[in-house]
Amino acid sequence: MSLSKKYTWADFLKANPEHKAKKTKRTSKEGAKAFEAAYKQHVKEYLKARMAKIDKESARCPKNKAYLVRLETSKERAKMLQKNV
Repeated sequence: MSLSKKYTWADFLKANPEHKAKKTKRTSKEGAKAFEAAYKQHVKEYLKARMAKIDKESARCPKNKAYLVRLETSKERAKMLQKNV
């Protein structure tokens, strides 16, 4: 499942009840801007947790070379995604 499907407008409204109280629409300028900012924050937190998990796994099993290569590839991908956000 892609990251964009993991964070929805409903998730945004749960985290930001003030927008729900104002009945902000996602398609409005204010709603789109607020959702985009919250989505970027969510992605940054997700990637940070992912990097921590990869580092933990790398430290835990240094002997399995194939697995380490896969972890390093995942780590490089996560770093690239962090730069793009």
